[in-house]
Amino acid sequence: MEHVSSKSSFKKEICYRILIAAFLGYALTISVSVLISFLLPLSQKDAVSASSMLSFALYTGYIMYVFSAKRYRSVFINSLLVLAVSALANALIFWLRG
Repeated sequence: MEHVSSKSSFKKEICYRILIAAFLGYALTISVSVLISFLLPLSQKDAVSASSMLSFALYTGYIMYVFSAKRYRSVFINSLLVLAVSALANALIFWLRG
């Protein structure tokens, strides 16, 4: 009976990791990409272009991080913290630029 329970638990953990990677990873990648485009010392077109290309590598790395971490809950909490910091930084930069 324990075997069935652990199999169900494994499936649930995989589903959580997929949801974290898909939804939270997408939001995190967009937020960090916008932040990078603000911080790059390039023209606006070039900064957006470079950060957009870099976002593919960031998202891929994030997905690998989600599935290689021991606990998905710590990944979720760390991701929320990074998302909050980058969103606040984006809002601050946007507000300061007027």
